[in-house]
Amino acid sequence: MFGIFQGTTADSEARQHLARVRDPVPRYIWARSFGASKIGNGSCNYYALARSTTKNIQINLKLLREVDFDLDAAHDPISLRSWAKMAARVNASLWTFREELQRGLEAEGHRVQVVEPEDAVSIASIKQEIDQIRQAHQETEAQQGGCCRNHRARVPEPEGQAGQVPGGTLHRA
Repeated sequence: MFGIFQGTTADSEARQHLARVRDPVPRYIWARSFGASKIGNGSCNYYALARSTTKNIQINLKLLREVDFDLDAAHDPISLRSWAKMAARVNASLWTFREELQRGLEAEGHRVQVVEPEDAVSIASIKQEIDQIRQAHQETEAQQGGCCRNHRARVPEPEGQAGQVPGGTLHRA
């Protein structure tokens, strides 16, 4: 299983995504070092998040009142504070997304093996291996008398149906 995480969701959601496949298969993960998205104004301070959100709400309510759309301005400061605390935690985890994802996986009991860029396999060596496999496959096919891709048989088109495709006509340039 492969997981590619850009940091658009919290690390806990990325871990939940990986856990949805319950089969004991290896999981290969790439994670961005920092998260690309933020909640609210992106602050890690819940008080600053709540203050910014309250300011935005007041501005929006004012704009709505200007067009004769009246809303009750009452709000529950406890729910706003709870939301702000959770959002601040998510924002903090997005600053070091890759590290938080790794730390969370290890805390859940997963074995994590980090591959550093200098340990990664180069694209050139992968292409070389693919060429070797392709050549061995072609040699095996040739020994078995199989048809190779250079000797494709051309099937003639039935008379009167040249250039036709189901549902219409194929126009050739």
